[in-house]
Amino acid sequence: MSILADITFGSWTPALLVMGAIVVMMGMIRRNYRPTGTVREVARDNMARLKEQRDVRDSMDKLLIELEEVSRTVSAEIETRFAKLEVAIKDADARLAELRSLAESGVRAENPTDRDGADVEGLNAAPTDDRARQGATEIDVLLDDFEPNPRPSPTVTVTIPKPIVDDRRLAMAEALKQKVHELQDAGRRPMEIAESLGVTLGEVELLLQLRAYGGR
Repeated sequence: MSILADITFGSWTPALLVMGAIVVMMGMIRRNYRPTGTVREVARDNMARLKEQRDVRDSMDKLLIELEEVSRTVSAEIETRFAKLEVAIKDADARLAELRSLAESGVRAENPTDRDGADVEGLNAAPTDDRARQGATEIDVLLDDFEPNPRPSPTVTVTIPKPIVDDRRLAMAEALKQKVHELQDAGRRPMEIAESLGVTLGEVELLLQLRAYGGR
């Protein structure tokens, strides 16, 4: 009996070892393959990820819209500045032409022509009738043939006035020019210079352009 028992136990030993190993492996696999959550939790996580992606997409769309608005605003501001610059340049050209005209008028005033102050005499002179000089007394003289004794013609003097130069205004303009140049050298912008001196922006830009063109 002991021999039979030894034979029977020896034949089942490998099978028991294999079954034990299978049970251990199944336990390990089940422990490692444990589900992370229920179907509802998985669906909730997926919805959260989708919502996050949608929020990111909406944020990107809003950012693109804001960038387009900023681009349009900057373009409009640049066009406005260019338009103002063109107007300022035209104004400066007109003022420069006016200053040149005044300078030429001053030169002509310093060198008057020979005709300045000339007297024009003998205007409205009428011919003298021979019968009127002889003192005819007939009252039946025809009106067409009668001419009264002409009165002496008045002397008319025509004088070309010289342009009036206001020294006080010239001094004020020179002082303003000096202040504008000093503020420009100090690094001030034209708008700041105009506000500081209480003058218009066009006057400041005109003086600065004259300085840039080689003016005094």
